[in-house]
Amino acid sequence: DRHKEEMASRFIRLVEQNVRSSRKVEYYASLMNITPKYLSVVIKETTGRNASAWIDDYTLAVARHLLRTSGMTIQQISYELGFATPSHFSKFIKDNTGLTPKGIRSRFEE
Repeated sequence: DRHKEEMASRFIRLVEQNVRSSRKVEYYASLMNITPKYLSVVIKETTGRNASAWIDDYTLAVARHLLRTSGMTIQQISYELGFATPSHFSKFIKDNTGLTPKGIRSRFEE
């Protein structure tokens, strides 16, 4: 329904604006004054994908962009995106792309 579609749009906008602050569904649910479970149900119903997948995809897009266009170190990017350590960031990138952060960067530089 229209209300749920508006909630999904708001969630995606919030992710775009705040992904550097948090990658947790709970964070976005609190910004929207709803429970994480309800947010997850609404996002899955309206988009066919769960909320954490949206957050991960947007995080990945920002990470790729920073790796390709910024002079930031991999460590700086990992902290910019809220990862506890650069190794957590590297694992996230590798699990989602099959490449290391250095691999993404070097592929772009070729």
